Amino acid sequence: MEFDRLVQLFRTLHDHQVEYVLVRGVVIDLHGLVRKTEHLVLCVRPTAENLERLRHAFRVLWDDPAIEGIRFEDPAGDVPTTRYRPPVDEVDIDLIARIDKVWRFEDLVWPVHVFQGVPVRVLKPSMLYGKKESSTRTGAMPRDFASGSTWRE
Repeated sequence: MEFDRLVQLFRTLHDHQVEYVLVRGVVIDLHGLVRKTEHLVLCVRPTAENLERLRHAFRVLWDDPAIEGIRFEDPAGDVPTTRYRPPVDEVDIDLIARIDKVWRFEDLVWPVHVFQGVPVRVLKPSMLYGKKESSTRTGAMPRDFASGSTWRE
């Protein structure tokens, strides 16, 4: 995703009062450890009202009927993830209601970082490292653990 589009995404989420926390992907970049990613993970408060705000924000950015299919049918299921790939930006956006079986949205701690003048809720670095250590997901990249080790606080 191009840098200006990323800023526009965060601005639109903020303007539409979407309750989210940036969990993975550019979150590492925002904490100062630059690494290329074409993947975002947003933990989104799984309420009907918030989901509608999210859809509306996405419709502002992308003219895509697939946005209506974004749902949190089973936030307690084994894989509570909805993946959205916009038609014009090269990025996968995973929308989750919780992180593995460890944390729900309500459990997360997020400082607000100002990114290009836009407030962005970013998962607290020590939680990001703890998430990587306690994750039950498979396929964790060694670089995930290596980059996270600098955040132990």
